Amino acid sequence: MTERRADQPPADLTLADLRTAHPGWTIWTSSTGRYWATWHHQLTKAEYNAECSRTVDSANAQQMDQVLTAEDEKRQAAKRQEPLP
Repeated sequence: MTERRADQPPADLTLADLRTAHPGWTIWTSSTGRYWATWHHQLTKAEYNAECSRTVDSANAQQMDQVLTAEDEKRQAAKRQEPLP
């Protein structure tokens, strides 16, 4: 049996798994089978400056998990850069 690295998503991710793992995103598949996700919140100035995406796409669920994880990490980094109120 081949072991999966900790940074590798499981090979059998479902749309439901993605939605659970990334609750800030609306995730769906197109009629061609591509995965799409839209961030359903307004971007803050810090997120905009950090080049966070509002909509992303990928070829499969595993790639989408990686893309959304990277986007979530960018958002967290941007949040730390925001000035306090």
